[in-house]
Amino acid sequence: MSEREIRNGGVRRKFWYVGDLIAFGMLSIYILYVHSYCEVSYRSGLQHNGAPRFATGISIGLLFPFAAILLLILVFRLSFTWSKRIADRKRRWKLRGLAIAALAFYGLVFFTSFRSSGGKFTLGLQEYAQAHVDVPTIQTWLRTVNPEDCLGDMLRVHIESLPKAEQAQWPEAIQSLKPRQVSLHLDANRRPVVRLTWGGWDEEYGVVIACIGTKVFNTPAAQEETTDPNTFYQHAHYTRPLAPGACVYYAF
Repeated sequence: MSEREIRNGGVRRKFWYVGDLIAFGMLSIYILYVHSYCEVSYRSGLQHNGAPRFATGISIGLLFPFAAILLLILVFRLSFTWSKRIADRKRRWKLRGLAIAALAFYGLVFFTSFRSSGGKFTLGLQEYAQAHVDVPTIQTWLRTVNPEDCLGDMLRVHIESLPKAEQAQWPEAIQSLKPRQVSLHLDANRRPVVRLTWGGWDEEYGVVIACIGTKVFNTPAAQEETTDPNTFYQHAHYTRPLAPGACVYYAF
C-alpha cells in the first residue's frame, strides 16, 4: 500500500461523519421546504388561487421517497456505524440523543406543516373575501330569490359560460368575483343560500352566503330541496366566519 493510499485512508477514518452531516443537511433543506408549505398555502388563499399550493404539495410528495431513504440511512448509521466509530459509549449516546432529537424535530415540522396548511389557506381566503366580497349586497339579493328556484345542483352553474342575458340575472357583486361555479339551495329554514366556488383537481374552496341569522357553520341544507350529494355542509374540512350569515370554506 502506497503512502498516499495510507494517508487517504486515514483522512476517511478521521472524517467518517461527513456523509452524516451531508444527509442531515439535505434532510434539513427538505424540511424547510415542507415548512414553507404553510406560507405558500396562506398566499394561495389570499389570491384565492389553489394552484401554487397544489404544485408545492405535489413537489413535496415527489421528494418524500428521497427524504425517507436519507432517514433510513441515518437510522442505520446511528445504530451500527456509530458503534464502530465512537468508542466512548457515553459520548456515543450523547451524540445519538442529539441526532434523535433533530430527527424528532424534523418529524414534528413535517406533520405540523401538513396539518396546519389547510387552516392557513382558509385564513388567506378569509382575508381575500373580507376585501372583495360584498356580503350585504348579496344578502339583499338573496331576499329577492324565490325559494322554489333553489334546487341544489340544478342551479350549479358556470356564470362565464352563460349567455349575456342569463349572466345579467346574477348580481354584479357575484359576477365580479368570477367564481368557477355558483349554486343555490335552501337552509333548514327554507331560506335561500348561495355558494360561490373556486378550485379544481381534488380541492374546492369558496364562500357561502345566507340570510342574516342562518348559522352557516352548523345548519345543514334542507335535504328535501338538495339533490347534490356533495353539498358544502357535508364535506367542508375548514371554515372561517366572514360576516353574519356568511363564511369561507375549504374542502379536499
